[in-house]
Amino acid sequence: MKIAVVGTSNSILVNGYFPVYQALEYPNQTDNFSIGGANCQLIPYSIEKYKIFDTYDFLITDCAVNDGDYLASNSRSPDWLYNELYSIMSMIKEAPIRHLHLIFPTDMAYNKHYQIHCQVCRELDIPYMDIEKIVSAAKNSGQKKLFYDSKHISLFLAKQLAYLIKEERKNIFSSQKSNDVSACYKHKKYIFCSLPEKFKGEFPTCTKSSSLLSDTYLVLKDSDTLCFENLPELNLESISFWTNTNAGYYTLTTEKQKQNHNSYYPDAHYTNFRPLAKKPFPINKFLKLQAGIDPNIPKHLQENTFPPVSLENNELFLNAVLFSEELNPPLTWQVKNFPEKPANYLPAFQKINSICTNIDKYMHNNLQYIPDDCMFIAAVVYPQNSLLRKQYLTILKRTDNPYFAYYYAELYLVPRKKYALAVKILNTVKKQKIIINAISLLVHCYLQLKQFDNALDTIETLSEEKYRITQLRLLCSIYAHMDLPELFFQEAEQLLKLNENFSTLFHIIDNCIILKKYEEALNYAKQIYAEPRNFFYKQHKKSIIKKVSSVLSYLNKETL
Repeated sequence: MKIAVVGTSNSILVNGYFPVYQALEYPNQTDNFSIGGANCQLIPYSIEKYKIFDTYDFLITDCAVNDGDYLASNSRSPDWLYNELYSIMSMIKEAPIRHLHLIFPTDMAYNKHYQIHCQVCRELDIPYMDIEKIVSAAKNSGQKKLFYDSKHISLFLAKQLAYLIKEERKNIFSSQKSNDVSACYKHKKYIFCSLPEKFKGEFPTCTKSSSLLSDTYLVLKDSDTLCFENLPELNLESISFWTNTNAGYYTLTTEKQKQNHNSYYPDAHYTNFRPLAKKPFPINKFLKLQAGIDPNIPKHLQENTFPPVSLENNELFLNAVLFSEELNPPLTWQVKNFPEKPANYLPAFQKINSICTNIDKYMHNNLQYIPDDCMFIAAVVYPQNSLLRKQYLTILKRTDNPYFAYYYAELYLVPRKKYALAVKILNTVKKQKIIINAISLLVHCYLQLKQFDNALDTIETLSEEKYRITQLRLLCSIYAHMDLPELFFQEAEQLLKLNENFSTLFHIIDNCIILKKYEEALNYAKQIYAEPRNFFYKQHKKSIIKKVSSVLSYLNKETL
C-alpha cells in the first residue's frame, strides 16, 4: 500500500506524529508532501503535482489550523472556506482513493474554521479525526501539557496520534468504499501548472531543497515576465515559491486588471505555497507575471508579509501556480447541527494514552502483553526507561521492520556510545530501505569510529537528486572530521546554494568549530544576522543567539 500525507506544519514537525507513523506503517510506503504555513488549496495542488490519485491508495490531509488564520484575520470569509473545502473534499470523494482528514485544534479562542471542517466532513461522509476530542480526553485524564505552542498539539500527544491514525486507516479499509457521491458539489475545479515545464529554456532555473522536498524553480530578475496566452476565464489562486533574501515583488496583468503583489514572507529560504493576497486574481484571455513593482500602481497587496529591507535586486524563485475554473455557483455556509457521532478512535487513544502515562507502573512481566506498536511509541516517548529498553530488544528479535531497528540504534546504542553495534544494525537497515535519518546516524557512527572511508561509501547510497541536500550535509561533516578544510568549504558552498536557511548555517558553523575555523564560523553567523526574518519567531531568535554566543566563546578562547 502507498500512503500520501498532504498537510501543514503539524504533519512535518521533526518530533511530531509523522516519523512515528511512517515507522508503524512499514512495509507500506508513506510519503510526505506537507508544507508548513499552507492552506487547504495545498491539497488539490499536491494531488495534481504528485499524481496522488494515480499513484497512492490512501490519502491523509490536514489544513484546518492555517485555514483559521485567513478567517480569523477577516481576509477570507467563512463562505470562502466552506466552498473551498466542499469542492476539494468532493473531488477526493469521487476519486478511487481512501481518505482520512485530520482536524487539528489550536490553543486559541477562534474556531469557526474548525466548525466548517467538521461540518463538511459530516455532510460528505468523509472519514475524519477530530483531534480536539483527543486533547479533551487527555485533559480530562489530568494531563497538563496539551499544546506545544498555540498551533500544535504537544509532542507527547502527537506521537500517540500516530497509533490512532494507523488504527483508523485499518478501520477505513475494513469496509468497502461508498459509491454514493450524491452529496458532492464542486464550486470550482483546480488546474496545476509547473512553471519550469511550461517555460522550459526561457529562463534560468535553480534547485532548492528543504528537509522534505526538493524542487526546480524559475529564477526571475529585474523585469522578467511570464506570459500565459489564450486562456479561458480563470482565477489565479495560489503560487508555489521559495522565499529568498532579496525583494520579492511581482505584478500581475490581465486584460481588465493590474495589481502589484509582495511575497516577502517571514520564513526566509523556505518552500512556500500561499494563496494570493486578499482574493484570487481574475484572468481573461492572458496573464502576465512580471518581476518587480509597477510604480504606476501605488498599492501592492500583501497578507502575512511585510516590506522587504531593500527594494533593490528584486528576485523571484517560482515553482508552480494553481488556477481555478468556476463550475457552479458558490454555496452559502449555514451551520448544521448533526447528531453526535461516536469517535471510534477514542478507545484506541485511551489504550495508548493509558500505556504512555502509566509506564512506570508496569513491571517486566506486564510489558509482554503490550502490543508492539504501543511498546514502540512508549519507547520513543521514554528512551531512558530500562524496562522498555529490554522489551524493545525482544521486539527487535521478532520483527523485520527497519524503522524499529533504526530507532533502537537512535534511542539506545548511540547515546551509550555503542557505535560498533549501531553500525552493524544500521547497515542491515540500509540494505532493507533508504531511511534518511538512519543513513545520517550511520555516518555519525563511522565518524565517531574514525572510519572515514566507510562514511564516504555510505553516502553513495544517496545518489538520487532528491537526497542531494542530505548528501551535502553529510559530506560537510565527513570532511570536517577528516580535517580537510578545502573540501569542506567547497561542499558548504554547494549546500548553501540549495538552502541558505539558518539551520543550514548552524550545521556549517558546527563543522567550522570542529575544524577550528572560528573566524569563518563567525562570518557564517553574520550571514544569519544579515537576514532580519531569522529573528521573526522568538524560538528562532533564542537559538540563533545561543549559537552565535558559542562561536564567540570559541573565538575568544582561541585568541587569548
